[in-house]
Order: sequence, then structure tokens, then C-alpha cells
Amino acid sequence: VLTAWMSEGGGTPRVVEVVNKLIAEDGDIQPLITGLINTSALLATVAAGALGTSPQGLVGGLLDRYGPFDQPISDE
Repeated sequence: VLTAWMSEGGGTPRVVEVVNKLIAEDGDIQPLITGLINTSALLATVAAGALGTSPQGLVGGLLDRYGPFDQPISDE
């Protein structure tokens, strides 16, 4: 899934096709989600080590930095 996403440059119909194919082959979404979580944790640990911080600090910092983009747009 990550390779397809990187190759496609984002969430294209081809990426959706790959995701759906993997879910169908596995018969459940759980292996995909577990794999993505494990991969994310590994990549966060590697990146944090390279930056001299903890994985929790790295992820927490990303949430602090990019969290506002996940919030609803206010009409005010």
C-alpha cells in the first residue's frame, strides 16, 4: 500500500484498487491496518533516532504542527 501510494504520488484510483485487492485477498482489513501501524511505528522510530528525539516526541510534534489542518473550518 505504501509503495503504491508513493509510486502514484498520493491517493489515486490505482492506490484504492491496491488497497481493495489486499483486503479481498486477506479477507479482512485487520492485517492491512496492523501492517500500516507496525510500519508507521518502525518509521517513526528510525526517523526519531536520526533526529535525536523519541518516537513519541516526533509523532506528538507532528500532531502539534499539523493537527489544526484536521479541524473543521470555522465560519468566523
